[in-house]
Amino acid sequence: MHMMINSMKRRNEALQNECDMLAQGFDTISAQLTEAYALLQKYEPEYVDRKLNPNRPEAAVAAEPVVQETAEQTIN
Repeated sequence: MHMMINSMKRRNEALQNECDMLAQGFDTISAQLTEAYALLQKYEPEYVDRKLNPNRPEAAVAAEPVVQETAEQTIN
């Protein structure tokens, strides 16, 4: 019985360690996503607005690419 209890304790400790490692991984990913989102908001605010508010009429218009270059300009 004593060996069984010790085995269960070791297994429980191993599972707790694994959970701690997973929690640290989630914290790291969360921090990276938060940083990436902040950079996206800073440098591409129109893109963020379109993605967060897809039903706004001006968001749909802004989503269409504007091509100002002619074929002649592309060749040269």
